[in-house]
Amino acid sequence: MLDRMIMRYVLGITVLFLLSSVNLLCEGTNGSKEDPCKDMRLVSRKEWNARDSMRMQRMHIPLSHVIISHTVTPFCPTRIQCSRWVELIQDMHLDERGWSDIGYNFLIGGDGSVYEGRGWLYVGAHAVNYNTISYGVAFIGNFNKDKPTQPMIDAAQNLMKCGIKLGYLTPMSEVHGHRDVACTESPGKNLYSEIRHWKNFKGGRLSMYYCKKLETPEVNKDILNE
Repeated sequence: MLDRMIMRYVLGITVLFLLSSVNLLCEGTNGSKEDPCKDMRLVSRKEWNARDSMRMQRMHIPLSHVIISHTVTPFCPTRIQCSRWVELIQDMHLDERGWSDIGYNFLIGGDGSVYEGRGWLYVGAHAVNYNTISYGVAFIGNFNKDKPTQPMIDAAQNLMKCGIKLGYLTPMSEVHGHRDVACTESPGKNLYSEIRHWKNFKGGRLSMYYCKKLETPEVNKDILNE
């Protein structure tokens, strides 16, 4: 009788242990929410001291194109320097070009960080005819002279992976250089040579290639040529 009671007790403990293990396993696989952008270091608008946007137009997502540009400014190796250059670029786009905000959706710093411009949700002002159907990603520097570093390349590719996982980019989205959509040297020969090796790169002039002098926009209104 005593032996039977001990066996039942041991069996009960074993069942409880197994059930607890299954619950922990389920929580680890289904209950936890892994950050889809954990490999990307994002510097928010607030962190780089952005000015308020004057006007924003919502994107119709998901998109299938990413256009790579360069800022033709000095290279920035630290977050402090990159943040300051992003501020200055926004000032130029607002005050000199009359746009409603910084033109790019994201910028890539020499420190390996991604700097939030207009972000995933809002139309940029980086490539005439393609603003509403692409994300503009600008590498900070002049890549006719500078060479993109591995942390910058990783940051840009992790940004695109993040966009796909969050549903802002289609899984088969294409990468283009700015020169593929407009008569410009952007993103510079060194950066263009790099992105040509990316598996989702699609080179050559696109159908809405633009090569005309831009008109002066109205104050706080972007030139979209939709």
